[in-house]
Amino acid sequence: GEGVTLGPDTVVHVTRGGHNTQIGDGVVIGSHAIIHACNIGAGAVIGDGVVVMDDAVLGKDSLLLSGSVLPPGKKIPDGEVWGGNPARKKDMDVEAALRAGEEIRDRVKESVSKLPAPVTRDNKTIISEKAFVAPNAVLAGPIAIAEEVGVWFACVLDAMLAPISIGARTNVQDGTVVRGLEQYPCRIGAGVTIGHRAVLEGCIVEDDAFIGMGAVLPKGVVVRRGGWVAAGAVLPENTEVSTGEIWAGNPAALFRPIKAEEAAFIPVSAANYAVHVPEYLGIFPRI
Repeated sequence: GEGVTLGPDTVVHVTRGGHNTQIGDGVVIGSHAIIHACNIGAGAVIGDGVVVMDDAVLGKDSLLLSGSVLPPGKKIPDGEVWGGNPARKKDMDVEAALRAGEEIRDRVKESVSKLPAPVTRDNKTIISEKAFVAPNAVLAGPIAIAEEVGVWFACVLDAMLAPISIGARTNVQDGTVVRGLEQYPCRIGAGVTIGHRAVLEGCIVEDDAFIGMGAVLPKGVVVRRGGWVAAGAVLPENTEVSTGEIWAGNPAALFRPIKAEEAAFIPVSAANYAVHVPEYLGIFPRI
């Protein structure tokens, strides 16, 4: 829509199968947000670090507070204030809601005016000829990227303190940060999905795992094969997510076992991204 303002490092995305994103006139979205296959009504205000998931709806002039996660299919009625992870309606008087909305607007305008210059890539990496690394991704240090991997737009892979390795058919989605830490290399297996704007630092993710949008995996975390970290989850250091488990929340804890249909979706998710790698290799020059 007209007059929309997006804060720095915000990701707006769609999904396969006709799940588009629609943003109405005058919407303000804070920094480091993820807007994914949803509908945002005119005049809505979305805070910093928010995750809005598939088929969610924000009504006109609604307010979604910073750090919130709006689950798939949730609908915020016109003019309501929601917040939290997962987001729920908040009892906030009109004046307080207006002040919160104006604070977000002012912060976004200020941050947009101070955007830094693009970062120069330090390309000390080994990248398969059959992998795609977006032209505005930043890579530094010893990094190994296998075939059919997609490192998508605005990702940062920082291996200056310890190596990073990424297995075949894994997708590292837009705005994700992967960092090796001293004595904690970051190893990501094959067939892994890493959602938009996730943060992985000094952790291990085994094959066929699923890391949701905006999830945070600090040093010492291990996600076993077939493990699932929910969108917006913040795992404590040294957590182990076992095969067949879903962890969620902030701080994250075991939520429940993975359902059969969710386990079956993990390789489908990886394939949905891998299929686009040759297409993008044909559009953009190889790094």
